[in-house]
Amino acid sequence: MQSKVEKEMGAVQDSSSPATQAEKEEVDSRSIHVGNVDYACTPEEVQQHFQSCGTVNRVRILTDKFGQPKGFAYVEFVEIEAVQNALLLNESELHGR
Repeated sequence: MQSKVEKEMGAVQDSSSPATQAEKEEVDSRSIHVGNVDYACTPEEVQQHFQSCGTVNRVRILTDKFGQPKGFAYVEFVEIEAVQNALLLNESELHGR
């Protein structure tokens, strides 16, 4: 029974992998990594900082296993062109960082 379930799960993962991989690559092409993010910074503040570049779809500030911010974030834009605009903000400050 266990091997049957594993085979079924493996088959499901294999058939969905190409579409999932393509989707991940497409999202990655519209995303940027933001380093040195202040630990007190909220996703809304990061979104406001980058909204002049284009429409922000999502902001994710990564945290450790205790829920404390790690000091970096990912910003996903709706348009791929916004990434180039965001690169112009390199070395800009938010919360003094």
